Amino acid sequence: MSKRASLEAMRKKLSPEQLALLEQRLRGKDIVAVQEQEIPKRAQEGPSPLSFAQQRQWFLSQLEPESPAYNIFFAIELNGALRIDVLERSFYEVIQRHESLRTSFTAESEAGEAVQVIAQATPFPLPLVELQDLPEREKHEQVERLARQEARTPFDLTEDRLIRARLLKLSEVEHILLLTQHHIVTDGWSLGVLITEMAAFYDAFVSGNRPQVPELSIQYADFALWQREWFQGEELRKQLDYWKGKLGGSLPVLQLPTDFPRPPMQTDNGARRKFLIPQALLDKLEQIGRQAGATLFMTLLTAFNTFLYRYTGQEDLLVGTPIAGRNRAQLEPLIGFFVNTLVMRSDLSGDPTFGELLARVKDTANEAYAHQDLPFETLVQEVQPARNASYSPIFQVMMTLNPPVPAIELQGLTMRVLDMAGGTSKFDLLLELEEVEAGMTAVFEYNTDLYASTTIERMEQHFLNLLAAIAKHPEQKLWELSLLDEAEREQLLYGWNDTETAFPRDKVLHTLFEEQAARTPERVAAVYGEQELTYGDLEAQSNRLAHHLLTLGVGPDVPVGLCMERSLDMVIGLLAILKAGGAYVPLDSDAPPARIAQVLEDAQAPVCLTLAHLQEKIPLSVTAVLASEQELATVTAHYPDTKPDVAVTSDHLVSIYYTSGSTGKPKGVSSTHEGWVNRMCWMQNRHDLQPEETVLQKTTLTFDDAAVEFFWPLMVGARIALLEPDLHKDPRAIIDATIRYQAAVVQFVPSMLTLVLDALAPQDAEGIKCLRVLVSSGEALRSDVVRKFFQKLTHRPCILTNTWGATEVSIDSTIHIVTEADGVGDAITSVGRPIDNNTCYVLDAHLQPVPVGVAGDLYLGGIGLARDYLNDPERTLKAFIPNPYR
Repeated sequence: MSKRASLEAMRKKLSPEQLALLEQRLRGKDIVAVQEQEIPKRAQEGPSPLSFAQQRQWFLSQLEPESPAYNIFFAIELNGALRIDVLERSFYEVIQRHESLRTSFTAESEAGEAVQVIAQATPFPLPLVELQDLPEREKHEQVERLARQEARTPFDLTEDRLIRARLLKLSEVEHILLLTQHHIVTDGWSLGVLITEMAAFYDAFVSGNRPQVPELSIQYADFALWQREWFQGEELRKQLDYWKGKLGGSLPVLQLPTDFPRPPMQTDNGARRKFLIPQALLDKLEQIGRQAGATLFMTLLTAFNTFLYRYTGQEDLLVGTPIAGRNRAQLEPLIGFFVNTLVMRSDLSGDPTFGELLARVKDTANEAYAHQDLPFETLVQEVQPARNASYSPIFQVMMTLNPPVPAIELQGLTMRVLDMAGGTSKFDLLLELEEVEAGMTAVFEYNTDLYASTTIERMEQHFLNLLAAIAKHPEQKLWELSLLDEAEREQLLYGWNDTETAFPRDKVLHTLFEEQAARTPERVAAVYGEQELTYGDLEAQSNRLAHHLLTLGVGPDVPVGLCMERSLDMVIGLLAILKAGGAYVPLDSDAPPARIAQVLEDAQAPVCLTLAHLQEKIPLSVTAVLASEQELATVTAHYPDTKPDVAVTSDHLVSIYYTSGSTGKPKGVSSTHEGWVNRMCWMQNRHDLQPEETVLQKTTLTFDDAAVEFFWPLMVGARIALLEPDLHKDPRAIIDATIRYQAAVVQFVPSMLTLVLDALAPQDAEGIKCLRVLVSSGEALRSDVVRKFFQKLTHRPCILTNTWGATEVSIDSTIHIVTEADGVGDAITSVGRPIDNNTCYVLDAHLQPVPVGVAGDLYLGGIGLARDYLNDPERTLKAFIPNPYR
């Protein structure tokens, strides 16, 4: 096989770091036959300039001197007969060999810039912590605690030796070495160099032999000086031009959904979640890449981009990835900060397949490798992205494919690098990959101030699910590649929507009232100030008005306007319209005549119930029926007080509510009896309103929440207490009415709830004990309002519920019982789960269910859907997800 063919075969397996190094080595030897320029030793000892990478590290350390974010921590398991004195001597030799491990930094140059100060090597004692006598569980806890302590202890770059170690003795033959270095003097590649050399010295000293370690031709300070001199002029301009073209202008910020509000200042608190990508799956992904002429790294980067796209919906993604930066033979054996960061910007627009995106990512990666010498620090300075202290500049997530660090066998001792959490994370999320015998280990390192561990666990499973889908169907569009396994999909679509509950679905709303009126005709149904209306009187008066409406052409599905202020007349009018088979159309009595005429015309309502002082607002084309007690006594006196014989079914309309619509033009929503009967029955099942209790009717009729306050109490024999017009805006009046009528249930939008809670006085405490259910709906319920509720309404069992829905789904579709935990922090309270016989789905732009925690559009279905939505497949989920209740 030719060397070109060998390189092509090997590139399929290599990380970008390994690939860049291999290509450089081969190009330098016999493919291009270009002689590599030697990096010279610096002319004199003493302070040396920082490399570009070190310069940025220095700058960051000045901003946050106590931050451990750039500590590089790892733990090495040592099994066997450990010679601690030999290990200490081996460390001394490695430190003596590499100037970077005895370098500190100070701003002593004439220009005030930092310089490297290289000290002489000194003994490197290993503090020993003896844990062998502890119980196993406590021993493990101590190891974790000490590891976190080591990883999070900051360095002083001006004074400290920027490498420290601690040795934990677990038994006579088991030790763990905790080793911490600052990134300014080391990188991931250096870890392999350090372990290999330390092992070589240890093995030689134990055997009594002379260590066979080749002499270093240069030190890191030589590289830093050379880099400053070499990377300028034409070479600098060429690479700058590329990256400015790639990253110029406004850069997108990745909007991964978080569990906690993003702190105003980015933190470095982190944790790690490790999992395995099985070899069989890895082989399939590798084959997909091979067919596209792409490396395994490129294939996995494409998969990671797909994962981020499915979590965010963003089509312009920036992912950071490290590259070794050792493209010369002299740099390979050095310990130091050579690693550079490349930014992979991927374009996911145009609804590509995975294969199409892979081709784009491959091109992007190859271009980035060809321009890999521009230090990331210089890139940030030149591009000058919009800065936000809560985000990392340019990119917020990183992916790396690390070369494996093998276990090393020594005389009587085995060394193995452990994956032990250091408790830090420099980015929102890092995907770290490394090939192992069983496949590939993957680690999600994440910021714990943004994400809960349970969320990362879900991410792990979703990423594995996505990889499996890619391996099976690389020809599919990105949105077709499922993040969900069958169990989670079943849970999202059906498990959490298993709300089927029996209710009298063949009955209509007014029938439930009529049955109750027959049982308790003498009980008070509604009270307004000093006026009362019994169930028997309400039944009789609404029947007589219903007979009159029938003579005016009202019947099933006929819209009837209702333009009245809150009063007992309004209660009679509502029931009369339903008894005549009509659907009431609530009108704002304060609205201008043009608006009222517009709604009545759109609804094609032939009749409107109103009062004398509002009659002039009703257009002449509509029959205005004066529905006050005085007028009705004359007009309906000759009608029977028995209910009219009208064939109204649960499929007929109960109401037509008008919303502003997305364009501002009124839009009528036609709801059926079935949806509203289900809604009222669910309310009763949930809150068990008692016949002796009262519901405060304060919501304006044009808001659909008012329907609950009217119809729910009347179907169970309870009482409605109607608040006088305009007092619904007065928090003190609402409190007084609640106490006066001893209301058990009151509904609020959160903004008004806040005012009412603020207005509650200590002297109200006894009187307000009547209140046992407080319903919040219509707006987002924030945690500060929740806290105020639990501070002000201390009596129990007063509960706060957060409901959510829309007119299109019979008022509300979800409920959440609020707890004190909802008042923690600064967040919006959950709207909970679907109510009886309703369904909720969170879907993406392609109507695919999204995982828990991922943002999407909320789709509602079930019994409560309005008629227009039931009959129009373009406006309902029915065309996409089966509705189990219809």
